[in-house]
Amino acid sequence: MNSILSPIRFVFWGIWSAICMSGAIVASLLTFNSKIALWMAKNIWVHGALFIPGVRLSTNKNSSIDYSKPYVFVANHQSYIDIPVAIRAVDCSLFFIAKKELKWLPFLGWYIMATGMILIDRSNRRKAFESLKSAADMIKNGKSILAFPEGTRSKNGELNTFKKGPFMLAIQAGVPIVPIAISGTENIFPATKMKLIPGKVKLTICDAISTEGYTKETIEELMTKVKESIRVAKAELDV
Repeated sequence: MNSILSPIRFVFWGIWSAICMSGAIVASLLTFNSKIALWMAKNIWVHGALFIPGVRLSTNKNSSIDYSKPYVFVANHQSYIDIPVAIRAVDCSLFFIAKKELKWLPFLGWYIMATGMILIDRSNRRKAFESLKSAADMIKNGKSILAFPEGTRSKNGELNTFKKGPFMLAIQAGVPIVPIAISGTENIFPATKMKLIPGKVKLTICDAISTEGYTKETIEELMTKVKESIRVAKAELDV
């Protein structure tokens, strides 16, 4: 049955995303306010984006996170479903760090540009550094960032090597990092197959990790600490 319904879910998922992103882009252009697009993503798009594939989301909230303050949220990455799952779970608007190539995608790329998301040119170190500096300024102005430090979706469920960008960003902005562990999305929309099937997703928002005292020279220690926090939390969710 899933082999028959999966393509139908893809069609409806795509249509729903295109409609919501188009509406968000138009609203942003008419009002010159990117906050409307972010509000629409969190309060309208995510509901359909999780309902259409049949995502049953269970979230372990963390009462110690003060959402009136900015953070750099970092999560493991197994599926495109990770994006609406994280937006739904985190109780504040999120800006994303995305690879530059995404801006050429219809609807998604337009939405990214309209909302002022941070695009990273991974082939150019100088431009990548400039983009991270812009992101740090955004965070200092009160905006929270969500990043997937693996850089790409895991194909086997295991954590891949973390990239330094999000951690350097948090250090430059002087804000804590909040690790997020996600389990189950790889079964709903896997990285290796074009299928979209119902399933349960579990998410844990871990305790914030201070970046105070860390520098470019000690960033590996911070990365290891955050990665271990995600690994432990994910192992508990996978049981």
